[in-house]
Amino acid sequence: MSVSENQNQNSTSGPKRMAALLAIVFLVLLYIILLIAAIFDPTAGGKFFLIALFATVAVPLVLWIYLWMYARFTGGKAIGDPETPQVPEEEEDTEDSTEE
Repeated sequence: MSVSENQNQNSTSGPKRMAALLAIVFLVLLYIILLIAAIFDPTAGGKFFLIALFATVAVPLVLWIYLWMYARFTGGKAIGDPETPQVPEEEEDTEDSTEE
């Protein structure tokens, strides 16, 4: 991989990494808040567990959908796109076929 390809890859993955980091921070803060709330109100522990379980699935899913839609609208390569096979270019015949 050349330096320019590596820089291009790092620049495109920067926003994705930032979004993933924000999602992780959000989930960790949510778990801490729900743990503290469950300690102070033990009767609502089941409800808090369901909220945490839902957020654990929903936040990464919504983030993935958002990044996929963003790539679609901006014309970039989306996360779930299949790789397109590259067809090798045919070389043009430089010799004249009229020669005898």
